[in-house]
Amino acid sequence: MFALVCRTPLPVRSLQSFLQSIMPNARVLRDIKARNIVKANEVLRRAYLYVARNETLSPQVRHQAQLQLNTFGKYTRPTTVKNRCSESGRGRGIISEFALCRVRDMADLLEKRVLISRL
Repeated sequence: MFALVCRTPLPVRSLQSFLQSIMPNARVLRDIKARNIVKANEVLRRAYLYVARNETLSPQVRHQAQLQLNTFGKYTRPTTVKNRCSESGRGRGIISEFALCRVRDMADLLEKRVLISRL
């Protein structure tokens, strides 16, 4: 019924940023899921870990605690959580204070510097 007519094609960069603003990166979604599951199971998992490593307890109790640890899922381990850029989903070069990768941070700084120089 309705036809979209675009006389000038969108640049690839703006199209990518538009799509990222609509739907976050799959890696970011997976990381959010892992963070929530780790947070929900952290106390119980640490308790089992303490019992499993405590050498003053009997071997049977320690073994049972180890078996309970093995039943936890993949995303219950804190090592599965990775810091990612909140905008691009990039997993390397993250400045944790801003939750941005160094590439995005530099792009933002340059953009602000251009805006300031135009004033």
